[in-house]
Formats: sequence, C-alpha cells, structure tokens
Amino acid sequence: MAVLKADAAERLPPGLAGPGLVPSNEAMHELSIAEAILQQVDEVVRQSGQAGRVTRVELSIGVLSGVCVDSVRFALGLLTEGTELAQTEFRIRQPGAECVCGECGQRTPIDDLVMACPQCGSSEIAIQGGRDLLLESVELEEGRR
Repeated sequence: MAVLKADAAERLPPGLAGPGLVPSNEAMHELSIAEAILQQVDEVVRQSGQAGRVTRVELSIGVLSGVCVDSVRFALGLLTEGTELAQTEFRIRQPGAECVCGECGQRTPIDDLVMACPQCGSSEIAIQGGRDLLLESVELEEGRR
C-alpha cells in the first residue's frame, strides 16, 4: 500500500471556499468542490507515476471554510458512482479555529466567525485556522488500477 502525500497539502483552486464565498445554491458549490477534489486526486496519482487503485483520500476542510462537509461527501458519492473511485474511502478532517485576543491574550475555540473577544469584548482579535480546504493524502493499493 502506497500513501502519496500531496505536495505540502495541495490547496484546491482559489475561490472554491472561504467565508463570504458560498453561493446561494450550496449544492452546486459543493459539487464543484468535489469535482476539483477528484481532479486533484487524479493529478497527484498521475504525477506520482505509481499504479494502483485509490483506496483512501484524506481531506482537511476547516470549520470556517464555508463548505458543508456532508454535501461534499454526498457529491463525492455521486461523482464516483460507477467509476474506479466508487470504493474509495474519503476521510474528511474538520480542523477548528480559534479567536485570539490582542487585548487580554485569551485563545478561544470557535465554530463561527466572531467580532469580539468572548472573554473581554475587545474587537482587537485575530481568527486563526479553520479556513483551509486541503487534499492531504491519497492512498493506493499497489499493483491494481
């Protein structure tokens, strides 16, 4: 079994995810993201030069990415049905985000964007993490494709 690490975690094309970028038709948004994921998987396998059936794909979709993980899973299922990727396991990690206050120094885990520190109310905050949409690895079953 070969595990292909995407180059420093392959970022999907810009503009596919992020706060404020979710179009009103969420299903189409996640469908295009799933298509981009499958294109990136194909590219990683092709560039590796290795043969084998893709058995697992590991993704990281941050909680603040603006992407509905359940919709991505559904879209991946639709797009891979009847293909050589139909039996592929898609593991999706959802890294969290945190609010870091420049006033009191408090670090608070968050699931949604905030405008003020939950501890002291200061607006001098920075949001760290949770926005990524990454292809982390592709696992191949050697000798089969």
